[in-house]
Amino acid sequence: MTGEPQEAVEARADRGLGRGPAAAVVLLALVLLLVAGGTYYRSEVASAREDARSELQSVAALKMGRLVAWMDERRADAAMMSMPGNPLFETAIRPLLANPADATARARVAQPLERIRGLRGYEAALLVTPGGDVLLGTGVAPDALEPSARQLVRRALEMPDPVVGDLIATPTPNDAILDMATAYRDEHGQPVAVLLLRTAARRDLFPLVQLWPTPSATAETMLVRREGDEVVFLNPLRHVQVQPMSVRRPIDADLVAARAARGQAGLVQAGDYRNVPVVADLRPVPATAWYMVTKVDVDEIFAQARRRGLAVLAMTATAALALVTAALALRAMRRRNAWRTRFQQEREQRLALEEYRATLQSIGDGVLSTDAQGRVRGLNAVAETLTGWTDDQARGRPVREVFHIVHEDTRAEVESPVDRVLSEGRVVGLANHTLLVARDGTERPIADSGAPVRRDDGVLEGVVLVFRDQSAERQAYNALRASETRFRRLFEGTADALLLLDMDRQRFIDCNFATVAMLGLDSRDEVLQTHPAELSPPQQADGRESQEKAGDMIETARREGFHRFEWLHSSRARAPFPVDVILTPVDIDGQHLAITSWRDLTEAKRAERENARVAQEALERSHELERFNRAAVDRELRMRELKREVDALCERLGERPRYGYGPAAADDRS
Repeated sequence: MTGEPQEAVEARADRGLGRGPAAAVVLLALVLLLVAGGTYYRSEVASAREDARSELQSVAALKMGRLVAWMDERRADAAMMSMPGNPLFETAIRPLLANPADATARARVAQPLERIRGLRGYEAALLVTPGGDVLLGTGVAPDALEPSARQLVRRALEMPDPVVGDLIATPTPNDAILDMATAYRDEHGQPVAVLLLRTAARRDLFPLVQLWPTPSATAETMLVRREGDEVVFLNPLRHVQVQPMSVRRPIDADLVAARAARGQAGLVQAGDYRNVPVVADLRPVPATAWYMVTKVDVDEIFAQARRRGLAVLAMTATAALALVTAALALRAMRRRNAWRTRFQQEREQRLALEEYRATLQSIGDGVLSTDAQGRVRGLNAVAETLTGWTDDQARGRPVREVFHIVHEDTRAEVESPVDRVLSEGRVVGLANHTLLVARDGTERPIADSGAPVRRDDGVLEGVVLVFRDQSAERQAYNALRASETRFRRLFEGTADALLLLDMDRQRFIDCNFATVAMLGLDSRDEVLQTHPAELSPPQQADGRESQEKAGDMIETARREGFHRFEWLHSSRARAPFPVDVILTPVDIDGQHLAITSWRDLTEAKRAERENARVAQEALERSHELERFNRAAVDRELRMRELKREVDALCERLGERPRYGYGPAAADDRS
């Protein structure tokens, strides 16, 4: 016996009994937390990797859709320019092919090509012969085509639709050229010329490929193609500052680009051009020999996974120290699950928002989206204006009710491109002469294209319809044609000779048929290929050399803004003849020109000489009559004087006056 009170012994025993179960509970809680934490760490790492891969695939799908839509726009431009019955071909290109040296025909072709090139942002627009020679070009046009461009021309001659070429390297930093070719065909379907629309990749293609929608230190998209035993990187690279198409790697290397060039698709993990391990999405680019590689460094993916894993471990440790009971551990697990669900939802919403925002920002036209049943999901502001429906009013309605289209000539309802996309599962465009009938009945000519929207598993989720108002384009085109027709009728219909003079080169660039007839020539070309002085005798009426005086007359018109003078011209059918010349300077598209009119003065001069002769004869007759009249008056006066003298003599002789001029005769008369 120790003499210790019984109560103290029992209390110590109670504490000992209580410490054992508590330690077991704590140990069990720690074991459970560690097991749960380790399991959750592994799941978070796996989830982070899967999220990164899913995001990579979403970005790749978005970029591929935008790339395909961009190329379809270029293809649609080429198709519109070469469609059968195109007025440009009939009124300008066909005459130019018949006479390549015709400056008027060249100007008729160059002006609309330059207008299209400027409006659509092309680097150059080229009209090429079937043999590959450049007939006419606007913008940054080469004198001769590159070998790959010539090969594209041969392909376009064989294909009924526009064809896209391959990228062509240029000396410009971070740039390359991409050609779209389409053939012009005659009424027999035979190709007679090829239109090349040339795009500078630095303006649209490369930014479209390189832009990444979310922050990333290593993410990158590349376009590659196979050339023999090598894979070529086509666009500027993020981690290597070199010219496009200057980086090449062996085709048999274990690199993501080489795998893509060998035909592999989908998600892969291998090295990139730096030999750094990456996860990449590989996709072939439709209608090209390119492949799109969308990649992120493995270290970046694992870094994100490690950050999330460390957060889990820290949370587990905090829970182990702060929470001892299973109830608190369960509550912590519920909290983590809720956070995980919210994070997943926010990530999906962010990706959807980024995709929608990127689409709207890249297209300045009307955008309408539908679900897989053809019901409207949303409209942008331009689409609201064109259709007359607000976004709230249109949501959930059938697309035919909101996007009502008819044929411009027949007024028959046109098949909705949304229905075609849903049935065919591919990008489609509207036929020509389509009118959009707005909610208030307003009709507008439009052009559009519809593209399918698919989920990651390829299931068709809806359609995106992009359309634009062509009213201004149609009005401008019609006004231009009407103006050209009126000018040509006025130009050709006048009886005077009308010409258009290049004042800097002192050469005629156009004339009417009255000019050709006046000069006794066979064609306009004979006028347009000569200096103004060469259509005149060596010297003018004042003795000055025609060559020297012609230059002085042009400079006088340039200085004073108008000049009118008389000139001698030559003709094959007659001697040099005088004309009345009027020079009126004008500036057209940066050229210093002069509107020139000639009026033949031959008949006027002849009439002037005849009038002078008649006036002279009249003057001579007047003088003769005056002399005759004076003689007659003098004779009459003399006769009267003689009669007076006779009467006076009769009076002196005492006889009666014979003529009544004497005094006696006066008395008798009284």
